[in-house]
Amino acid sequence: MTPQPRQGPPEELSPSKSGISWVPKFDRNWRPPSPQDTASEASLAWSAGQAEMLRRASSNPEYFALDSGLVQTWDKADPAHPYKCLPIDEPYLRYFLRWLTNQQKVAIPKCRDMIATLTVCLYLLNRAMFGDGKEVLCLSDKSEKSEHNLGRILFAYQSMPPPVQAMIPMSFTKGTSGDPRIIRFRARPPLWPGGPEFRGSKIEAIAQGAEQVQEYHPSILFWDQVETTKRPRETYDAIIPVVKEPIFDAAMTQDRAARDASGAVISDTWVQFIIMGVAAPGFWKQIVFDQLDLA
Repeated sequence: MTPQPRQGPPEELSPSKSGISWVPKFDRNWRPPSPQDTASEASLAWSAGQAEMLRRASSNPEYFALDSGLVQTWDKADPAHPYKCLPIDEPYLRYFLRWLTNQQKVAIPKCRDMIATLTVCLYLLNRAMFGDGKEVLCLSDKSEKSEHNLGRILFAYQSMPPPVQAMIPMSFTKGTSGDPRIIRFRARPPLWPGGPEFRGSKIEAIAQGAEQVQEYHPSILFWDQVETTKRPRETYDAIIPVVKEPIFDAAMTQDRAARDASGAVISDTWVQFIIMGVAAPGFWKQIVFDQLDLA
């Protein structure tokens, strides 16, 4: 079961092994405005800077995961100092998050200490928290492993400043492992003046199997540890029909530099497919080297 975030101000958190301290840029003493506030109190509660930061985090997963200071992660390999942010001194993480943000189909060969799975989990949290109507599926060879990824997502959510959690209400249903099986983000009013309304979204953990996938109509499907999945080709063949060709919106048709500068995220008109695993012969190797026979 995933541990709970430690309570207390973030300034108490220790530096990571790389020497990068977790220094949040979001004011954790800030609170959301209340209908009972006077005009001056509301002004103090909701500054233009806070609104802009939250707006930017909502549309830019790279900024959300690496620069905003909104989320902590749990480093099980460093029990003395387990609470930390993603290391901002690793350029590949920025490239990784930009690639996730702008591509419909992403295959990720990984190895130990890449924190690739955790990075994808933060990306999924961002898309579910801010993407209205998103249905995110986390698939692995066992339901317990899928639920563990939801535990990572829940930990990151619960590490956010309490005022932000109050503005983005969440509930979850536990699975057999003790980690969440389903995380739901409930309907809410706009997070900033003129912002979009939010009717709800969810993240769900499922086990391997073509019959499992066929029961859902996801917005994003994350298949982790593909190399340990039994009969992976059957699962893959069940996934592909729901992964439609992308239809780009206006922001996505800009050139790459302009798109990166705007922080535009993937269009809501496609199903995103993210597949990840460590080096292994067979099906996963065929995917990585583009050798899969689709005949």
